[in-house]
Amino acid sequence: MNNSFASINFNDPETKAIFKNQEKMRCPKYSSVTETVEFAKLNIINDDKNKLYIVNGHINHKGLFSTGKLFIKYSAANKPTYNRSFSGSALPYPTEEIAFQNSSNIDMVPVVDNKFSFNLMYPNSYYTNMGTEYVPPQVKIVLINNKNEEVSKPQIVLLGNGTPFRTLTWSNKRDWNKGSDFYYNNNLPVIDQYNIIVNSEYPRTNTVPNNFWGKRPPL
Repeated sequence: MNNSFASINFNDPETKAIFKNQEKMRCPKYSSVTETVEFAKLNIINDDKNKLYIVNGHINHKGLFSTGKLFIKYSAANKPTYNRSFSGSALPYPTEEIAFQNSSNIDMVPVVDNKFSFNLMYPNSYYTNMGTEYVPPQVKIVLINNKNEEVSKPQIVLLGNGTPFRTLTWSNKRDWNKGSDFYYNNNLPVIDQYNIIVNSEYPRTNTVPNNFWGKRPPL
């Protein structure tokens, strides 16, 4: 009995072709960016498949070592929570306290030969100032000595955008001065139903269109 209508039939040649094409269209597993902070140059590698960040750094101020052995102390919010509900998954944390509670992204690593490296799971976004300020995924790093004294100012390193279309309040792209025009998009091309569905797919990367709606008709 052919039950491919009821569920995915992995023996169907057409289904196999779809999944093969999907793998080709995936984003590369790794991407990296270079950032510079007050005391170091950083290379941040994003392992998207495993939702992992690898941060490699090089201290560019040798005078800092006059205080003795140095360590990098880093802290970031917990990773997003994923539930059975699609719409309820990866929502930002409502407060900074909840975001950092028992976070696995808080630790300390030694600086060896002016270099350091640490891994952290993709941190979630969160809100501050009573839910009015949205904080995207980021990590705070600071140099400390073996007496646990800070020898540098804490540095904030942005790691990317939060999960698309996941907020606890209205999107920050909504201009309240325009009122209901938020739902108005007069720059849409004339397209068929197929392309409307394609334009409405969930983003493959953590990006939200500048006009929020992109090329899909407003809901």
